[in-house]
Amino acid sequence: MKNRSLITGFISALCLTSSCCLFGSENSDNDIDSILSSSPTTNQPKVIFPSGGYRAEEGADAFITADFLYWEARQEGLSYAMTGVSRASSGSTRLPQGNIFYPEFKYDPGFRVGLGIGLGHDAWSLSVQYTWYHQNFHPASVSHPNNSIAQLTSTESNVYTTLPPTPPFTYAKGEWKLMLNMIDGELGRDSYVSKYLAIDTFYGLKAVWQNQNFNTIYQWNDDNNRNTPTQNNIYQSAKSFGIGLRAGAHTVWSFNRNWSLFGDFAANVLSTRSHILAQNKQFVIANSSSVTYFQNIEKKISYIQPLLEMLLGIGWDMWMQDDEYHLGIKIGWEEQMWFGNNNYILGSLSGGNADMSIQGFVFKARFDF
Repeated sequence: MKNRSLITGFISALCLTSSCCLFGSENSDNDIDSILSSSPTTNQPKVIFPSGGYRAEEGADAFITADFLYWEARQEGLSYAMTGVSRASSGSTRLPQGNIFYPEFKYDPGFRVGLGIGLGHDAWSLSVQYTWYHQNFHPASVSHPNNSIAQLTSTESNVYTTLPPTPPFTYAKGEWKLMLNMIDGELGRDSYVSKYLAIDTFYGLKAVWQNQNFNTIYQWNDDNNRNTPTQNNIYQSAKSFGIGLRAGAHTVWSFNRNWSLFGDFAANVLSTRSHILAQNKQFVIANSSSVTYFQNIEKKISYIQPLLEMLLGIGWDMWMQDDEYHLGIKIGWEEQMWFGNNNYILGSLSGGNADMSIQGFVFKARFDF
Protein backbone atom coordinates (compact mmCIF):
# COMPACT_ATOMS: atom_id res chain seq x y z
CA MET A 1 0.00 0.00 0.00
CA LYS A 2 2.89 2.35 0.74
CA ASN A 3 4.36 1.77 -2.73
CA ARG A 4 0.98 2.38 -4.35
CA SER A 5 0.60 5.68 -2.44
CA LEU A 6 4.05 6.80 -3.61
CA ILE A 7 3.20 5.88 -7.23
CA THR A 8 -0.14 7.71 -7.06
CA GLY A 9 1.54 10.78 -5.61
CA PHE A 10 4.20 10.69 -8.33
CA ILE A 11 1.58 10.50 -11.09
CA SER A 12 -0.38 13.38 -9.52
CA ALA A 13 2.75 15.51 -9.52
CA LEU A 14 3.34 14.67 -13.19
CA CYS A 15 -0.24 15.64 -14.02
CA LEU A 16 0.22 19.04 -12.36
CA THR A 17 3.58 19.58 -14.00
CA SER A 18 2.25 18.71 -17.46
CA SER A 19 0.04 21.82 -17.41
CA CYS A 20 3.17 23.83 -18.05
CA CYS A 21 3.70 22.06 -21.38
CA LEU A 22 1.93 22.92 -24.55
CA PHE A 23 1.24 20.87 -29.64
CA GLY A 24 1.94 22.41 -32.87
CA SER A 25 0.69 22.79 -36.38
CA GLU A 26 2.23 22.42 -39.74
CA ASN A 27 2.27 25.92 -41.19
CA SER A 28 5.12 27.14 -43.41
CA ASP A 29 8.47 28.02 -41.85
CA ASN A 30 7.95 31.71 -42.66
CA ASP A 31 4.57 31.72 -40.90
CA ILE A 32 6.09 30.12 -37.81
CA ASP A 33 8.99 32.58 -37.77
CA SER A 34 6.64 35.55 -38.04
CA ILE A 35 4.44 34.27 -35.21
CA LEU A 36 7.30 33.50 -32.86
CA SER A 37 9.08 36.81 -33.47
CA SER A 38 6.02 39.09 -33.51
CA SER A 39 5.83 41.97 -31.04
CA PRO A 40 2.62 42.92 -29.24
CA THR A 41 0.60 45.90 -30.37
CA THR A 42 -0.84 48.40 -27.97
CA ASN A 43 -4.08 46.49 -27.43
CA GLN A 44 -2.87 42.93 -28.13
CA PRO A 45 -0.70 40.79 -25.81
CA LYS A 46 2.28 38.95 -27.28
CA VAL A 47 1.63 35.35 -28.33
CA ILE A 48 3.75 33.16 -26.06
CA PHE A 49 2.64 29.74 -27.31
CA PRO A 50 1.12 30.17 -30.81
CA SER A 51 -1.54 27.66 -31.73
CA GLY A 52 -0.83 24.91 -34.21
CA GLY A 53 -1.57 21.27 -34.89
CA TYR A 54 -2.20 19.08 -37.91
CA ARG A 55 -5.48 20.79 -38.66
CA ALA A 56 -6.54 21.47 -42.24
CA GLU A 57 -6.58 25.24 -42.56
CA GLU A 58 -9.66 25.48 -44.80
CA GLY A 59 -11.48 22.38 -43.62
CA ALA A 60 -14.09 21.55 -40.99
CA ASP A 61 -11.44 21.46 -38.22
CA ALA A 62 -12.13 17.78 -37.50
CA PHE A 63 -10.12 14.55 -37.69
CA ILE A 64 -10.44 10.78 -37.50
CA THR A 65 -7.81 8.24 -36.43
CA ALA A 66 -7.36 4.49 -36.88
CA ASP A 67 -4.58 2.42 -35.26
CA PHE A 68 -3.58 -1.21 -35.72
CA LEU A 69 -2.12 -2.70 -32.53
CA TYR A 70 0.13 -5.72 -32.20
CA TRP A 71 0.58 -6.05 -28.44
CA GLU A 72 1.73 -8.50 -25.82
CA ALA A 73 0.31 -8.36 -22.29
CA ARG A 74 2.16 -9.90 -19.34
CA GLN A 75 0.47 -10.34 -15.98
CA GLU A 76 2.89 -10.85 -13.11
CA GLY A 77 2.24 -13.42 -10.39
CA LEU A 78 0.97 -16.26 -12.58
CA SER A 79 3.65 -18.90 -11.97
CA TYR A 80 1.76 -22.18 -11.55
CA ALA A 81 4.33 -25.01 -11.29
CA MET A 82 7.98 -25.79 -10.68
CA THR A 83 10.38 -28.70 -11.01
CA GLY A 84 13.56 -29.44 -9.10
CA VAL A 85 11.66 -30.32 -5.91
CA SER A 86 12.59 -33.31 -3.76
CA ARG A 87 9.82 -35.85 -3.18
CA ALA A 88 11.36 -36.80 0.15
CA SER A 89 10.63 -34.61 3.15
CA SER A 90 14.24 -35.08 4.29
CA GLY A 91 15.63 -33.93 0.91
CA SER A 92 17.76 -35.74 -1.67
CA THR A 93 21.47 -36.31 -2.10
CA ARG A 94 21.16 -35.64 -5.84
CA LEU A 95 18.54 -33.27 -7.26
CA PRO A 96 18.51 -31.94 -10.85
CA GLN A 97 18.01 -28.21 -11.26
CA GLY A 98 14.39 -27.33 -12.04
CA ASN A 99 12.43 -24.40 -13.43
CA ILE A 100 9.40 -22.24 -12.66
CA PHE A 101 6.63 -22.30 -15.26
CA TYR A 102 4.26 -19.54 -16.41
CA PRO A 103 1.45 -19.32 -18.98
CA GLU A 104 2.54 -18.40 -22.48
CA PHE A 105 2.41 -14.67 -23.27
CA LYS A 106 2.25 -13.98 -27.00
CA TYR A 107 1.42 -11.09 -29.33
CA ASP A 108 -2.15 -10.64 -30.51
CA PRO A 109 -3.75 -7.96 -32.74
CA GLY A 110 -6.06 -5.16 -31.65
CA PHE A 111 -7.28 -1.78 -32.86
CA ARG A 112 -7.93 1.78 -31.72
CA VAL A 113 -10.21 4.34 -33.42
CA GLY A 114 -10.81 7.99 -32.61
CA LEU A 115 -12.66 11.17 -33.55
CA GLY A 116 -11.79 14.77 -32.74
CA ILE A 117 -12.94 18.32 -33.46
CA GLY A 118 -11.66 21.84 -32.91
CA LEU A 119 -13.72 23.94 -30.51
CA GLY A 120 -13.01 27.29 -32.12
CA HIS A 121 -11.57 28.77 -28.92
CA ASP A 122 -7.84 29.35 -28.48
CA ALA A 123 -7.01 26.23 -30.54
CA TRP A 124 -8.70 23.91 -28.03
CA SER A 125 -9.72 20.49 -29.33
CA LEU A 126 -11.93 17.70 -28.00
CA SER A 127 -11.29 14.07 -28.92
CA VAL A 128 -12.45 10.58 -27.96
CA GLN A 129 -10.91 7.19 -28.81
CA TYR A 130 -11.81 3.56 -28.23
CA THR A 131 -9.27 0.73 -27.80
CA TRP A 132 -10.03 -2.98 -28.25
CA TYR A 133 -7.45 -5.62 -27.35
CA HIS A 134 -8.03 -9.29 -26.53
CA GLN A 135 -5.12 -11.61 -25.75
CA ASN A 136 -6.24 -15.19 -26.27
CA PHE A 137 -5.40 -18.31 -24.28
CA HIS A 138 -1.89 -19.55 -25.05
CA PRO A 139 -1.57 -22.67 -22.85
CA ALA A 140 1.77 -23.82 -21.46
CA SER A 141 2.36 -27.20 -19.84
CA VAL A 142 5.04 -29.35 -18.25
CA SER A 143 5.16 -33.15 -17.88
CA HIS A 144 7.26 -35.46 -15.71
CA PRO A 145 6.45 -39.17 -15.35
CA ASN A 146 8.01 -39.49 -11.90
CA ASN A 147 5.66 -37.18 -9.99
CA SER A 148 8.30 -34.44 -9.78
CA ILE A 149 6.23 -31.29 -10.45
CA ALA A 150 5.25 -29.07 -7.54
CA GLN A 151 2.23 -26.77 -7.37
CA LEU A 152 2.91 -23.03 -7.02
CA THR A 153 -0.46 -21.75 -5.87
CA SER A 154 -1.62 -20.85 -2.39
CA THR A 155 -4.70 -19.24 -0.89
CA GLU A 156 -5.03 -15.51 -0.36
CA SER A 157 -3.24 -14.52 2.87
CA ASN A 158 -3.54 -18.19 3.96
CA VAL A 159 -7.12 -17.47 5.07
CA TYR A 160 -8.77 -20.31 3.16
CA THR A 161 -6.88 -23.35 4.39
CA THR A 162 -9.04 -26.19 3.03
CA LEU A 163 -6.83 -27.42 0.20
CA PRO A 164 -6.72 -30.72 -1.66
CA PRO A 165 -3.66 -32.92 -1.21
CA THR A 166 -0.66 -31.44 -2.99
CA PRO A 167 1.66 -34.29 -3.89
CA PRO A 168 4.24 -33.88 -6.67
CA PHE A 169 2.47 -34.01 -10.03
CA THR A 170 3.09 -35.75 -13.33
CA TYR A 171 1.52 -32.97 -15.41
CA ALA A 172 0.63 -29.28 -14.98
CA LYS A 173 -0.86 -26.70 -17.35
CA GLY A 174 -1.54 -22.97 -17.02
CA GLU A 175 -3.34 -20.55 -19.33
CA TRP A 176 -4.30 -16.88 -19.09
CA LYS A 177 -6.63 -14.70 -21.16
CA LEU A 178 -7.15 -10.91 -21.22
CA MET A 179 -10.05 -8.94 -22.70
CA LEU A 180 -9.38 -5.20 -22.53
CA ASN A 181 -11.61 -2.30 -23.65
CA MET A 182 -10.77 1.38 -23.06
CA ILE A 183 -12.33 4.76 -23.85
CA ASP A 184 -10.27 7.97 -23.61
CA GLY A 185 -11.69 11.48 -23.69
CA GLU A 186 -9.25 14.40 -24.00
CA LEU A 187 -9.45 18.20 -23.99
CA GLY A 188 -6.21 19.61 -25.36
CA ARG A 189 -4.48 22.63 -26.87
CA ASP A 190 -2.00 22.54 -29.76
CA SER A 191 0.98 24.86 -29.35
CA TYR A 192 4.41 25.58 -30.77
CA VAL A 193 7.24 25.59 -28.27
CA SER A 194 9.85 26.27 -30.95
CA LYS A 195 10.10 26.27 -34.73
CA TYR A 196 10.33 22.47 -34.93
CA LEU A 197 8.89 21.29 -31.60
CA ALA A 198 5.15 21.13 -30.98
CA ILE A 199 3.28 19.87 -27.93
CA ASP A 200 -0.39 19.03 -27.39
CA THR A 201 -1.05 19.01 -23.65
CA PHE A 202 -4.34 17.43 -22.60
CA TYR A 203 -6.52 16.55 -19.64
CA GLY A 204 -9.48 14.23 -19.64
CA LEU A 205 -11.07 10.98 -18.47
CA LYS A 206 -10.32 7.29 -19.03
CA ALA A 207 -12.70 4.33 -18.65
CA VAL A 208 -11.52 0.70 -18.64
CA TRP A 209 -13.37 -2.64 -18.84
CA GLN A 210 -11.08 -5.60 -18.18
CA ASN A 211 -11.81 -9.35 -18.00
CA GLN A 212 -9.18 -11.94 -17.10
CA ASN A 213 -9.25 -15.73 -16.87
CA PHE A 214 -6.51 -17.78 -15.22
CA ASN A 215 -6.89 -21.57 -15.34
CA THR A 216 -4.54 -24.27 -14.06
CA ILE A 217 -4.69 -28.07 -14.26
CA TYR A 218 -2.68 -30.60 -12.22
CA GLN A 219 -2.54 -34.37 -12.64
CA TRP A 220 -0.91 -37.04 -10.48
CA ASN A 221 -1.14 -40.71 -9.52
CA ASP A 222 -2.87 -40.81 -6.14
CA ASP A 223 -0.88 -43.09 -3.83
CA ASN A 224 -3.75 -43.03 -1.34
CA ASN A 225 -6.17 -44.40 -3.91
CA ARG A 226 -4.35 -47.34 -5.52
CA ASN A 227 -2.17 -45.04 -7.65
CA THR A 228 -5.27 -43.78 -9.49
CA PRO A 229 -4.73 -40.94 -12.05
CA THR A 230 -6.33 -37.85 -10.49
CA GLN A 231 -6.81 -34.26 -11.66
CA ASN A 232 -7.16 -30.92 -9.88
CA ASN A 233 -8.67 -27.92 -11.77
CA ILE A 234 -8.45 -24.33 -10.55
CA TYR A 235 -10.56 -21.79 -12.49
CA GLN A 236 -10.40 -18.08 -11.74
CA SER A 237 -11.98 -15.03 -13.37
CA ALA A 238 -11.49 -11.35 -12.60
CA LYS A 239 -13.77 -8.65 -14.02
CA SER A 240 -13.06 -4.99 -13.33
CA PHE A 241 -14.25 -1.54 -14.34
CA GLY A 242 -12.29 1.62 -13.70
CA ILE A 243 -12.79 5.30 -14.46
CA GLY A 244 -10.63 8.23 -13.54
CA LEU A 245 -8.53 11.23 -14.49
CA ARG A 246 -6.07 11.33 -17.36
CA ALA A 247 -3.37 13.85 -18.29
CA GLY A 248 -0.38 13.94 -20.61
CA ALA A 249 1.09 15.29 -23.82
CA HIS A 250 1.53 14.45 -27.51
CA THR A 251 4.85 15.77 -28.84
CA VAL A 252 6.14 16.17 -32.40
CA TRP A 253 9.83 16.79 -33.20
CA SER A 254 9.85 17.83 -36.88
CA PHE A 255 12.81 17.43 -39.24
CA ASN A 256 10.95 19.14 -42.09
CA ARG A 257 7.40 19.54 -43.37
CA ASN A 258 6.91 15.79 -43.86
CA TRP A 259 9.11 13.78 -41.46
CA SER A 260 9.15 13.82 -37.68
CA LEU A 261 9.70 11.91 -34.48
CA PHE A 262 6.79 11.74 -32.06
CA GLY A 263 6.44 10.84 -28.41
CA ASP A 264 3.26 10.50 -26.33
CA PHE A 265 2.87 10.20 -22.58
CA ALA A 266 -0.21 9.78 -20.38
CA ALA A 267 -0.69 9.27 -16.66
CA ASN A 268 -3.99 7.88 -15.35
CA VAL A 269 -5.44 7.37 -11.88
CA LEU A 270 -8.44 5.02 -12.00
CA SER A 271 -11.08 4.36 -9.39
CA THR A 272 -11.52 0.61 -9.94
CA ARG A 273 -14.03 -2.01 -8.84
CA SER A 274 -13.14 -5.71 -9.28
CA HIS A 275 -15.20 -8.89 -8.99
CA ILE A 276 -13.13 -12.09 -8.62
CA LEU A 277 -14.33 -15.71 -8.63
CA ALA A 278 -12.29 -18.83 -7.83
CA GLN A 279 -13.23 -22.50 -7.98
CA ASN A 280 -11.02 -25.43 -7.00
CA LYS A 281 -12.16 -28.99 -7.73
CA GLN A 282 -10.69 -32.49 -7.89
CA PHE A 283 -11.79 -35.72 -9.59
CA VAL A 284 -10.58 -39.11 -10.75
CA ILE A 285 -9.75 -38.83 -14.46
CA ALA A 286 -11.60 -42.05 -15.31
CA ASN A 287 -14.75 -40.69 -13.62
CA SER A 288 -14.82 -36.92 -14.17
CA SER A 289 -18.52 -36.69 -13.27
CA SER A 290 -17.74 -37.41 -9.62
CA VAL A 291 -16.22 -34.09 -8.45
CA THR A 292 -14.97 -33.03 -5.04
CA TYR A 293 -14.96 -29.24 -4.47
CA PHE A 294 -12.37 -27.69 -2.18
CA GLN A 295 -13.01 -23.99 -2.82
CA ASN A 296 -15.72 -21.84 -4.36
CA ILE A 297 -14.97 -18.23 -3.42
CA GLU A 298 -16.12 -14.75 -4.46
CA LYS A 299 -14.34 -11.47 -3.75
CA LYS A 300 -15.31 -7.84 -4.50
CA ILE A 301 -12.85 -5.00 -3.92
CA SER A 302 -12.49 -1.29 -4.73
CA TYR A 303 -9.15 0.48 -5.07
CA ILE A 304 -7.23 3.27 -6.82
CA GLN A 305 -5.11 1.98 -9.71
CA PRO A 306 -2.29 4.00 -11.35
CA LEU A 307 -1.64 3.47 -15.07
CA LEU A 308 1.25 4.86 -17.16
CA GLU A 309 1.32 4.92 -20.99
CA MET A 310 4.22 5.86 -23.29
CA LEU A 311 4.62 5.79 -27.09
CA LEU A 312 7.62 6.62 -29.29
CA GLY A 313 7.92 6.48 -33.07
CA ILE A 314 8.42 8.13 -36.44
CA GLY A 315 5.80 9.88 -38.57
CA TRP A 316 5.19 11.10 -42.12
CA ASP A 317 2.65 13.80 -43.03
CA MET A 318 1.26 15.37 -46.18
CA TRP A 319 -1.24 18.12 -47.00
CA MET A 320 -3.60 18.12 -49.99
CA GLN A 321 -5.90 20.46 -51.90
CA ASP A 322 -4.22 23.68 -50.72
CA ASP A 323 -4.07 22.44 -47.14
CA GLU A 324 -7.77 21.55 -46.99
CA TYR A 325 -6.88 17.95 -46.05
CA HIS A 326 -4.09 16.35 -44.03
CA LEU A 327 -2.95 12.71 -43.91
CA GLY A 328 -0.51 11.40 -41.33
CA ILE A 329 1.05 7.91 -41.08
CA LYS A 330 3.04 6.81 -38.01
CA ILE A 331 4.69 3.69 -36.66
CA GLY A 332 5.82 3.36 -33.06
CA TRP A 333 6.38 1.25 -29.98
CA GLU A 334 3.99 1.56 -27.03
CA GLU A 335 4.42 0.49 -23.41
CA GLN A 336 1.92 0.51 -20.55
CA MET A 337 2.29 -0.29 -16.86
CA TRP A 338 -0.81 -1.28 -14.88
CA PHE A 339 -0.01 -1.21 -11.17
CA GLY A 340 -1.69 -3.66 -8.76
CA ASN A 341 -3.59 -5.48 -11.50
CA ASN A 342 -3.51 -9.05 -10.10
CA ASN A 343 -6.22 -9.63 -7.49
CA TYR A 344 -6.77 -13.37 -7.88
CA ILE A 345 -7.90 -15.24 -4.79
CA LEU A 346 -5.83 -18.36 -5.44
CA GLY A 347 -2.63 -16.74 -6.60
CA SER A 348 0.96 -17.69 -7.17
CA LEU A 349 3.25 -17.61 -4.16
CA SER A 350 5.04 -14.76 -5.96
CA GLY A 351 2.06 -12.80 -7.06
CA GLY A 352 -0.66 -11.16 -4.94
CA ASN A 353 -1.51 -7.65 -6.14
CA ALA A 354 1.13 -7.88 -8.90
CA ASP A 355 1.45 -5.53 -11.89
CA MET A 356 0.59 -6.01 -15.57
CA SER A 357 2.59 -4.67 -18.53
CA ILE A 358 1.54 -4.21 -22.16
CA GLN A 359 3.96 -3.56 -24.99
CA GLY A 360 4.01 -3.75 -28.76
CA PHE A 361 3.88 -2.09 -32.16
CA VAL A 362 1.39 0.60 -33.14
CA PHE A 363 0.59 1.57 -36.75
CA LYS A 364 -1.29 4.88 -36.77
CA ALA A 365 -3.23 6.80 -39.42
CA ARG A 366 -4.86 10.23 -39.07
CA PHE A 367 -6.98 12.21 -41.53
CA ASP A 368 -7.88 15.89 -40.99
CA PHE A 369 -10.60 17.59 -42.98
